[in-house]
Amino acid sequence: MTFTKASYLIVGTLCTIGGAGVLYFSWKSKIQLKESFNVLGWSLLVAALFSWTGLNGWEFGTLYAITLPSLAALLYVSYNAELNGSSVAAPSFKPIKKPTGRQALSFIGKLLLILPFALTASIFVSYGVSILAVQSELNQLVMAICILPIIWGFFAYWLLADTRLVRPVASQIGLASLFVVQVLQV
Repeated sequence: MTFTKASYLIVGTLCTIGGAGVLYFSWKSKIQLKESFNVLGWSLLVAALFSWTGLNGWEFGTLYAITLPSLAALLYVSYNAELNGSSVAAPSFKPIKKPTGRQALSFIGKLLLILPFALTASIFVSYGVSILAVQSELNQLVMAICILPIIWGFFAYWLLADTRLVRPVASQIGLASLFVVQVLQV
């Protein structure tokens, strides 16, 4: 029996909504067979993964299988939401202390390190990694664009978290120059 696209769509939708519903029910209720319901819910979500993959290929099928259960869970959460009429107390006013001149200069310096410096270093590193990992030029560009925010976030976190700025700055300069040399050789 061959599945048509409509069959994949119906099975995928039912498994996604059913799997999220069973998991939500087992989480919300105090039933005795919680483990069985968890296994059933995850099994339905795995079946939905296969259905979405059959419908749109593994690239988009995996994307649908990851994102749609959260939207289905949002349906259950919004359906079971309870609104009460109690008012929320307004937060008390607390004045914010102005930063000192030294703190302001430190913030501006770190901002300049994160925006132009770490971004430039992460561009070189992400493109260099993509050249090493992928053969096709188009796929190299796509991979570089996809991993750029991850590397930039790592570099920015490293610049903010390290107590001595010399270590992350020197390491990022070293990594960027290493990949610049590698890119120029290709």
